[in-house]
Amino acid sequence: LPILFPKPARLALGGLFFEQRTVAQPAIGFPSSHRTLAIFANDQHSSRQRTMTDRPITAAVLDRLLESLDSAPVECDGMCRLVATRLAQAGIPYQGMLGQLLVAGRAVSPHYWIEVGIYRVDYRARMWLGTDPEIPHGVFPLDGRPSAQYTGIRVQIDPLPPSVYEILIMPPLGVGPPVAR
Repeated sequence: LPILFPKPARLALGGLFFEQRTVAQPAIGFPSSHRTLAIFANDQHSSRQRTMTDRPITAAVLDRLLESLDSAPVECDGMCRLVATRLAQAGIPYQGMLGQLLVAGRAVSPHYWIEVGIYRVDYRARMWLGTDPEIPHGVFPLDGRPSAQYTGIRVQIDPLPPSVYEILIMPPLGVGPPVAR
């Protein structure tokens, strides 16, 4: 799943700036010659690097922290920015991923998800592949869905500025809590 950039290796798209970088420790299954993407909300480079740690985080803790984001009207890239923001606020290290998801002969590519230690966070696979129970959704172990094949590269996904975060978690227009009568 190569991503090609013109020289220099930067691209602006939809208000986000992408930069291609060489990684010292590539994602599992990718040779060290592969590169990773850094995604910035503006044209400023972020000095914060996300690294995985052995800090014990359970699926239940992650699910409680992130489940309310599922109702946000965003696709997989926006969901990853929301998840990254919530995880950063909680001080939980994470790794953004970009690649392909293959389930039961159906694929979605490009697709974004987040990895936290031994868990994968994906609240948007069903948006593209349907609601079949075989399609992963939520927080689950990296090896917990053998029928789902995730392949991808590490990408840097920075937390959102607070004002953008608040806008993205708002329900779509016309959708809101019921009015008491």
